[in-house]
Amino acid sequence: MSNKYKIKFTYNTGNTFETENGVQGFIDYEFDSLALAKQALARMKEHYLWRLSEECTYEESKSVPEWYKHKDKDWGSDWYFNVPGNDEEEVWLYGGQYLGYFETLVCAEIVTATPEDDGMRFSF
Repeated sequence: MSNKYKIKFTYNTGNTFETENGVQGFIDYEFDSLALAKQALARMKEHYLWRLSEECTYEESKSVPEWYKHKDKDWGSDWYFNVPGNDEEEVWLYGGQYLGYFETLVCAEIVTATPEDDGMRFSF
């Protein structure tokens, strides 16, 4: 059985009155290869840093990265980022969980989608 891979992330969230640290989540996509997952992880970081820079400017004329200009979806949000998918088609992934006003992305990593089958851990 070949492994599938997911991106797991940790972020801080909250509201005006409280903060919750160490919240974990997953990007809603399973990659068939480690190479595709690594490419997506790199794009996720690039997208997050772009969003941070844009959040600070509040200008109408945002500088849009070349990879983002091909966005043909009508979501009305730049909370999505695109990566090559398993079938070599472009896939748009949602990053809104860690992109809100009170959210800060702490880290992200690639994990196997079925950890119980990968031989790298056990639990009771």
